[in-house]
Amino acid sequence: MNNFGYARANNVAEALRQVAVDRHAKFIAGGTNLIDLMKVNVERPSRLIDISQLPFDRIEESEGGGLDWRVGAEQ
Repeated sequence: MNNFGYARANNVAEALRQVAVDRHAKFIAGGTNLIDLMKVNVERPSRLIDISQLPFDRIEESEGGGLDWRVGAEQ
């Protein structure tokens, strides 16, 4: 396994700042298989940013079939 950094984001702005300064960083939260992909060298992030403690409002299916997640107030 490759070396990587780890940080837990305390709020959305902090998570976005951390990923903005490191283009090889990846978000990690519950239900992701990123660690499995790292074990077999499919993914090799330089840093994991833990967003599992952020207050997600909801997760919805997008028009393209993916998932959109919303954090914070309604827009």
